[in-house]
Amino acid sequence: MTETSTQPPTGKKTQRPFEVFRPMKAIRLNCLDCSGDSPKSVLWCGSDGLHSPRCHFWPYRFGSRPETIAERYGPTLVTPDAMPSANVCEDDLPNGMEAAAAFLAERQAAGKADDD
Repeated sequence: MTETSTQPPTGKKTQRPFEVFRPMKAIRLNCLDCSGDSPKSVLWCGSDGLHSPRCHFWPYRFGSRPETIAERYGPTLVTPDAMPSANVCEDDLPNGMEAAAAFLAERQAAGKADDD
């Protein structure tokens, strides 16, 4: 009796029906999809639970753990209280992680509440 193998024949590639990502990358891609492929919109996402309904991906929207972001850029980027309110025009906010972290730290140091 011969054994039948469940393995694909040697030399042939098996195609996956979809691409598999690590969880953090998948969350980042989901956030980009949700924001219309705008990294700036992901950076200033208002779904933090304070300014709008909470998205469970919000702390992970950068594709890294919140602790890692806090170590690199300071805790303001992963603190809902530090984020500006939803009625602030995104065009008036800085672009990029370093600039955003500096903006939020300066805003927090000044004791500024939501920009209403």
